[in-house]
Amino acid sequence: MTCEVCNLPSYDGLDDLNFFLDNCEEQVPESQRLLALDIALKSTPARWWGTLKNNIGGWQECQRLI
Repeated sequence: MTCEVCNLPSYDGLDDLNFFLDNCEEQVPESQRLLALDIALKSTPARWWGTLKNNIGGWQECQRLI
């Protein structure tokens, strides 16, 4: 058994979707792509929040952005 750390492609909804999909095809074996996609998309809200939370003026603006 081997342990390998890899940097999975991620998609935040802002970048070019085709670029993200091409990275998945290059970096992730076909048999594991759906799992990688599941991980990449689940972490997207946390990255979005971490990036924008200091720039949101209040609850009303947050609701609009979400």
